[in-house]
Amino acid sequence: MSLNQGIYAKIHAIKSRGVFLFLLCSLLILAFVLPTWVIPIPYGTDVYGHLFMTRTLSSVNSLSRFYTYCFEEGYLTYDYPFGLWLFGSIVAKITGMDMLELSRILPFAVMLILITLYFSYARVFTSSDNEALLSVAFFLSMPLMCSDVVAYQTRTIVMPFLIFIIYFTLIGEKISSWKRTLLLNVLIFTLCFTHTGTYMFLLMLTIAYLFMYAIFWGELHRDSYMAAGSMMFIYIVTMHLFPHVHPQYIDKGRILVSAGDFLTSDLHVPFADELARMFYKQIFLDLNPLYVVLACLALYATCRFLMFLHHKIKASGIKLKLSEKFLSVPIIGSIRHVSHSITYAPFWLGPVHTVLAILGVFRVNRKGLCMLFAVAVVTLLSGYMAGERAIREIEYFFVIIPVLAAMGFYHAKAKVEPHMKGIFQKLFVGILLLGVFFSVVVLPIIDNLYYHPLISGPEYERTGLSWLGDIGTPDEGCAGNGYRHMISIYGNKIPPAVTSVASGSEMRRYIQDQHSVCFNMNSEKHADDLYATFGVKYLIVSERTIRNFGEKPERLVIDCNRQLDKIYSSAGPFFIYKYITHPVHRADIAPKLNFADDALIKDAGDSYLVETDYYKVRIGKANPEIKYIGNKTTNFIGDGEYYDYLLITWGVGSLYRQFNDYILHEVSYPEVILGKNQIIYSTILKNQNGTENWATLTVKYTFFERAIKRDIIISNDRVEDTNMNVGISMAFYYTPMRYFRFRLDEEAPISRTIYPCQDKVWLEKLRFNKIFINNGKEGVYIKFENTASYPSGITYSGLTTENAYLVTMSMGGSIAPSGSYHLSQWISIGDEQTAEKNIERYSSVSLYSYPDGEIPIIVVSRINSLNTSSEEDFNATLNGHVKLKEMGVASYSEAVSMQDVEINTSKMKKLLEQGAYIIGYERVKGYNATFQEYKIENMVGNAQKCYKIDLKGFMPEDFRYNLSTVKILNEQNLTFMVSKEVLPAFDIYYQEGLRRPQMAYYHGEKTNLVLLPASGPEISRPFYIYGEDYERAWKAVIDSVIGNEDVCIFLWDSEKVSRAEYMTQVLNTIEYAKERGMNFTTPYEISQHLRLLENINVTVTRKDERIYLSVKNNNNEAVKGVTFKISLSGDCRVENGKIERVVKTSWGRAYYISVDLMPKEVKKVTIKEI
Repeated sequence: MSLNQGIYAKIHAIKSRGVFLFLLCSLLILAFVLPTWVIPIPYGTDVYGHLFMTRTLSSVNSLSRFYTYCFEEGYLTYDYPFGLWLFGSIVAKITGMDMLELSRILPFAVMLILITLYFSYARVFTSSDNEALLSVAFFLSMPLMCSDVVAYQTRTIVMPFLIFIIYFTLIGEKISSWKRTLLLNVLIFTLCFTHTGTYMFLLMLTIAYLFMYAIFWGELHRDSYMAAGSMMFIYIVTMHLFPHVHPQYIDKGRILVSAGDFLTSDLHVPFADELARMFYKQIFLDLNPLYVVLACLALYATCRFLMFLHHKIKASGIKLKLSEKFLSVPIIGSIRHVSHSITYAPFWLGPVHTVLAILGVFRVNRKGLCMLFAVAVVTLLSGYMAGERAIREIEYFFVIIPVLAAMGFYHAKAKVEPHMKGIFQKLFVGILLLGVFFSVVVLPIIDNLYYHPLISGPEYERTGLSWLGDIGTPDEGCAGNGYRHMISIYGNKIPPAVTSVASGSEMRRYIQDQHSVCFNMNSEKHADDLYATFGVKYLIVSERTIRNFGEKPERLVIDCNRQLDKIYSSAGPFFIYKYITHPVHRADIAPKLNFADDALIKDAGDSYLVETDYYKVRIGKANPEIKYIGNKTTNFIGDGEYYDYLLITWGVGSLYRQFNDYILHEVSYPEVILGKNQIIYSTILKNQNGTENWATLTVKYTFFERAIKRDIIISNDRVEDTNMNVGISMAFYYTPMRYFRFRLDEEAPISRTIYPCQDKVWLEKLRFNKIFINNGKEGVYIKFENTASYPSGITYSGLTTENAYLVTMSMGGSIAPSGSYHLSQWISIGDEQTAEKNIERYSSVSLYSYPDGEIPIIVVSRINSLNTSSEEDFNATLNGHVKLKEMGVASYSEAVSMQDVEINTSKMKKLLEQGAYIIGYERVKGYNATFQEYKIENMVGNAQKCYKIDLKGFMPEDFRYNLSTVKILNEQNLTFMVSKEVLPAFDIYYQEGLRRPQMAYYHGEKTNLVLLPASGPEISRPFYIYGEDYERAWKAVIDSVIGNEDVCIFLWDSEKVSRAEYMTQVLNTIEYAKERGMNFTTPYEISQHLRLLENINVTVTRKDERIYLSVKNNNNEAVKGVTFKISLSGDCRVENGKIERVVKTSWGRAYYISVDLMPKEVKKVTIKEI
């Protein structure tokens, strides 16, 4: 080249550089500055979600507080990488910018940095500054970049990081190794908690570039290798530092598994799927650093193998030559409706850009060629698997396509210039240059001036939302199908659809409620549900929402909804409706033992909603169905259901062999009572034909801040003369929870995992009172109280067609006439340890059934007839009383018949002199109500008239009685009846719930009569399990009674007690009872105390390490020895109460604290743990 030619080339290069600078400046001003100034709205739609989280983060003072706040509010997207939100919140705090200003200014600053970086980056591949400048212009004009490059979103904010990292990886020795390594690691660390997708792309790109370099050039690119290793190690470190981000990588990392499956199934690469799964699990899931080392070794070995292949191919003489035949670019029609699939990648990358990039392949250096193939392998494979979301993957072509396009432009220019001799050739070239100019400058201007407002929403929508932001409060909810976080940024309201409504059944319910309100008549209940369940106070209806519902404007009937008031209307159309709240009417009811941290029940349309910081539950209004149980974001029932199945059978009597079954939430409940924190459902259970009343059913929910108390009471108070058998099955019916653990008290738990199976698995002969049904991390924890027999069986199975699992618990018992089966359980939500702790917060405080914390034991004897009893037998009875006194039984009872022919004052006097407590004893079996009434009235009258005894108790002969008996005893103001005999406890049988005193029921009403259960075996009537070893049987009963806080009543006929064959066993049993701390008392003392407790109310307040009891006596008489059982981990000090006894437990101590109350008195008791 001559000197003149060199000078000319240099001058031409300088002029070209000026042209390119002018082109770049024009592009920046016309396509970016001008649209942002003229149309001052954020770019894109995802921006609003990021602005919402940025505003949330800027409102707190630390990252940990941000996560706590999001969790408390039930936000769903807080686990997204937070880098953008953190950076944006810092800028907002320093500058004082609001979110809309931040969304326009910050991306511009990032774009200017990116342009500078991209110029330096392009120089790695190009041979001149002009090509680098043109690369920047092509980069800014890519259809994918036109709006995204100035959008407030993570993909934009990480572009400089991505270019920085690739640049430092490729520049080699231009910067010292330690500086480059330090900068790379800092940038990689920042990128890791800023954007998951870009981090995954960069990792895959680095590995792909490493392989391409090895196969094409036969060398190991050390910087790429070190970068890949650093990224995997830094990923593990970052996930340990910021565990909230980990779920995003667990989800995105599945692309590795999908790629492995694709390579194995479609390309038949052996073991690719297994290796992919192994590395995904160990690195992305388990964060195992040893597998990072193994992965680095595998990468090195693979590169060595590819380098070996390169040398073999080179030695064989095979050469690869690129063809200059180009693929045709499809003609694209309407831009707004172009598919986002991989097929249309040339359009989204830019048709001109794509053509020029293909030409640029023939000028690029080895780094650029490797980069092209690496990007293509990573993005096209992931884009192919992503379907319509491929545009997110192919966007990463921006790291190489603009550079290749600039080089392709110069390649075409070099090819065309020798042929520019005629006017037509020059005209043709001019048209081509005009097309390039149009693509680089005009299309971005059109995109940002025309399409940008369409994508970001019309002016009337923003005006309406801004008006909404000026009314109400920021914590109110607003629904608008399609508006997402535009509601939060412009309207200053909470959009539940993108903050708290979980996908699945809850989201379907949320959308269906909106659709029904807008397009269905009589949809007031759906408006109620939106307000109470999802917190929606405002509803937006516009062209956008109607279109998203797939409906037409003429179908709108929302103006007819009486629960909504139109508060805003504008052209568009664009309407805003406000929910009209109505008061909830509540009864003045509360549990006897209440806690100050109770939860408020809200009206939720067709259901009631209770939502606290610890759980969220929705209960049916008309029935006790649990429709939602979980936390603020997850319904643990999923698409399944929770139901209770009840089976009633009759074994003897007038209903012999009859039965009926019920699903509790399908039964009609004519009476539903709503209190502040309690709902009570009551109904009558009938026979199969619905013609006979069989039983009374009461289902009661009591809500506290951290747990729920649930009671199911079935009373045999409708059928006259028959014992009722009940069986209950509680089922989590095909929910997403596939794990469960159960145990009895503090015994070792038993765990089960449910697998898909066409048959059910049965676990029988169990006894447990705690079960945790969960999804592997969180779930539903249930603790059963000892008011009824604990569950005795579990059935479970899993569907083979979907991830749905069944867990059923079964339990049951027998109910005597007027008795009840009282199933009481606590329910809590969360992980097992937290849920159990939440329940113990409440169950550790209870009202003890017996006075002064005593463990009662009662001895009852029977004398069928004083007159017909021989002197020998009667003297044996008296001798038995003497022996019992000598053994230390200070109180014992004698059941005596008192009909006219049975009166014997002398014998009764002797019994009374021995200190016997007298109760009535009569046969009522087989008698009608009239004759029963005569016998009982006569018994009560003779006791008063002949013996001066105010009779308070009764025991029917052979424990055979009916409802009429109960009614008559209640009318006669008797206090108690010894109503049944329970077999002695053995193994898991005849334990809790069977020996508990309870109030008698009659036709749905609780009477004043207390039913007391006696415990076998009776003397001379051995039980086959224990045979003649009465002592062992009685001791088993004592152990069961003490463990379950029941009452122990032994039927020891006095005339048999003194017999030699029984004396030793009776004596040993009495001594054992004393050793266990039991107190001999009378049935009246226990029954009367229980009746008085019915009118005792307690409110418990827990604060720090103190427990405060506010105890109110609503009786018209004093109550002595009202006792509370308080379970603590250590010692305590009591103020205004008395510690009666202390029992060591497996995890601490149980304190029995008593207090005496005068009529109508309120007493404050303080327990301080020390």
